[in-house]
Amino acid sequence: MTGEMVWRFDRDGPKPRQAIPRQVALDMNMMLNSAAESGTGRRAMLDGIRIAGKTGTTNAHRDAWFVAFTGNLIAGIWMGNDDYQSMQRMTGGSLPAMTWRAIMSYAHQGIELKNIPGVAPNPAPGSVPQARVAAVPTATDAAPRPAVLTRRGAEVLLQVERLMDDAARGLALAGSPAQDLPSGQQGALQRNDAFASALPGSTSGSTQGN
Repeated sequence: MTGEMVWRFDRDGPKPRQAIPRQVALDMNMMLNSAAESGTGRRAMLDGIRIAGKTGTTNAHRDAWFVAFTGNLIAGIWMGNDDYQSMQRMTGGSLPAMTWRAIMSYAHQGIELKNIPGVAPNPAPGSVPQARVAAVPTATDAAPRPAVLTRRGAEVLLQVERLMDDAARGLALAGSPAQDLPSGQQGALQRNDAFASALPGSTSGSTQGN
């Protein structure tokens, strides 16, 4: 219990291995970029961000998908009917690609953009900056991506939620003498009193009506 690190995956776990030769990976990225931006996946193109991916459509238009990635994220969209019925001639380059674009445009807001290995980045007007950051939409565009709560922030909100639940139960039981309540409900009343005393403008102790 001294706080000494015993095992950590990135230090002690198995090291990653190259699955395929690097040049093969670069060539695949280049081909998938061409398929997405110059082929059937054009409807998925992002403003100022290079993409690479592939559309897919099964026989009789029963399934349609688009799987693609940027230098930052990867996502796949599949559309089809649960009963294996054909769709209305939907292909992977139509609604799946458009859905992928909407989701990934949202996900890339305000983050530092990374290049796809083997694919030249989109140059900024006049120069190529050292670090490219995706733009955040203005109020007239799509709603900006909300900030993500930290773990500590989520824990605090859960604590507040529990206190509010206890307060609601305590108020509902306020008309009953505390000594007549089960122990669990008595605890709810005690927590409700503690919650109320912590609110701004509250005073400790009891008040007596005239």
